[in-house]
Amino acid sequence: MKSYRFLAGLILLIGLYFLPREFRASISMLPGGPPPVTDPMAYIDLGQTMVNAYGSDRVGLQPNQVAYVEVHLGIGLAFNTVTIEALDGGSVDTTSADTGEEGTFSFAFQAGPNPGASQVSLHIGNSEPMGLQFWVLDTNDPTNNPPVVNP
Repeated sequence: MKSYRFLAGLILLIGLYFLPREFRASISMLPGGPPPVTDPMAYIDLGQTMVNAYGSDRVGLQPNQVAYVEVHLGIGLAFNTVTIEALDGGSVDTTSADTGEEGTFSFAFQAGPNPGASQVSLHIGNSEPMGLQFWVLDTNDPTNNPPVVNP
């Protein structure tokens, strides 16, 4: 009797392994699934350098500089549409993006011409917004600049 239970459990696990990724991602969104992302991780291409940053990190940009951003939310948020909004100046090349099977999406952000904070808001549906923090550097008076994660 116990060997049948073991065999049935093994068959169930093997079957779950071979489910399509789309279905596995939807299972992970059921109650008790992964916790919501509040601090997204991003790879930011600044042309000459790459920066790995979390939403709470501040990334320094030159005035009008373009940053290419790849955000990783995790597989628990795969196959969703993310609304992207530039706050405090600057602009994004798209207002929404679909996450792929790994929960990633990309967009370009162009900093504004004036020094100061430039945030990008990210949210899925009615969820609490997540964000990325940029700082347009003051090239005339560097003492006005707060610490940033990139040199």
